[in-house]
Amino acid sequence: MNNICYIKPKKNYMYTRTRVASLFLLLCYYFISYSQQTVKLHGIAIDSSLDNVAYEKFSSFKPSVLNFGNIKRIPIHNKSVDLLLQASSIQLFQIYPPGYSISHIVYVTPSDSVSFQIKSIGVNQYELEFSGKNAAHYNYDAYMRKAFLSQKNPHFKKGGDLLEYKKNISLLRDQKMDTLMTYKQRNNISDDFLNYAKAEIQNEYVWKLYLPLRNYGIAKKDLPSGYLDNEIINENEISHYHYLALSEKYNYYLFNAPIADFDSVYHQIVDTFSGNDRAYLLSDVIGVYALKQQQEYRQGLLHAFKEASRYIQNPEYLTYIRKCEEFYTIINQSLPDSVLTHTYLRSFDSQDSITLKELLNRYEGKMLYLDFWASWCSACRLDISLSHPAKQYLNDKNVAWIYISIDENEKAWREIARKDSITNNQYLLCNESNSLLFKYLKLGTIPRYIILDAKHYMVEPCAPRPNSGYKDNAQSVNFDELKQSIMRYSGGNR
Repeated sequence: MNNICYIKPKKNYMYTRTRVASLFLLLCYYFISYSQQTVKLHGIAIDSSLDNVAYEKFSSFKPSVLNFGNIKRIPIHNKSVDLLLQASSIQLFQIYPPGYSISHIVYVTPSDSVSFQIKSIGVNQYELEFSGKNAAHYNYDAYMRKAFLSQKNPHFKKGGDLLEYKKNISLLRDQKMDTLMTYKQRNNISDDFLNYAKAEIQNEYVWKLYLPLRNYGIAKKDLPSGYLDNEIINENEISHYHYLALSEKYNYYLFNAPIADFDSVYHQIVDTFSGNDRAYLLSDVIGVYALKQQQEYRQGLLHAFKEASRYIQNPEYLTYIRKCEEFYTIINQSLPDSVLTHTYLRSFDSQDSITLKELLNRYEGKMLYLDFWASWCSACRLDISLSHPAKQYLNDKNVAWIYISIDENEKAWREIARKDSITNNQYLLCNESNSLLFKYLKLGTIPRYIILDAKHYMVEPCAPRPNSGYKDNAQSVNFDELKQSIMRYSGGNR
């Protein structure tokens, strides 16, 4: 029996005031904690015609094979805009200026206090200039881009000299390291940021080192002596090139080159790695096979979806895998009737709206290449500018190319469609963000391409882009993959 007596407390105003004070302090703590997790970026636009700025968390799966983005588009009012970035720890975000502009990758810490100006750098092109505490962490990406703007990025072409290619990318790495150190001397950057930036440069180099081996199926035994010497991946988890280098080295090359056997690759990752590296590589390889959209490894992939949580705890990765599963299971299916009859599109040539079902009926018995784009999407417009060989090829194969814009601004849609000469087979997706088609396809990012076979079954919900990404080599890589996809499904052969 305890030798204590419980005394009923009397009403004590001092005690009450103490509780109120404690509650106040607790609320202050939570408010401060929340404030530290929300970094507010206040922006000013010099052009009153600008309408929005967009941003998203920079995922480690970007620019990987599948990206289910969560882009937030914030309107500009009276030349002013506020971006609220949730960052309880150091994170990368991608900010998209208005117009036909290149995005900024920014390094965000919870204590940042930063503002920015939206400055014009050309016709419908803008960039962001940051100021305030840790602004140097935000301006670095644009600084490096400008520093190497006039320098040609080394690319390996089939049959080329790998050692010469290695020499060129090594030189570029060293130049970037020197530029980083110059930036450090001129700006106040943290040690953590410096380590991150060094890791990005080194890991980008390793990624590029393996890239041609995967693209051209070059086996290790066929490599020139010394090619892979000292290829060290810098273990920095903020560096997204850390993960891309891991994927290129293991998922695409050392485990299987070219990647072909899902079960073999999957089990080698499980047996070889642990922790976050294993979680990332498993998530990435699941995405690779979901994107390949083939049926021969279906049972193994479905099993991997089911047991993902056994090896992976990261909620971002698990969400990615769940969306990959949803994506993969719509392959070789016709679009649901609810989507066909409740998706409305406006033709460029008419103010009238038609359903998606009515549109597809116009192309009965014909394979379709659906191109989802928007006037504000710089990547979409780059594809358009480089798509002429692909467009001619699809026309020769009797494949209809249909543009579907997700623009909110109809005037901008019409203006850019005219400017880029893509008015034929051009449609605007009505009520785009609430459209059943938008949700069914999980249209998180654009450009996005989809192939429907002659029966209008969705055979490739994430089809190859119509260009290579390089203006001087517009018929390689993606265009070749697009040709292969069209040949695979021509004539209803599925």
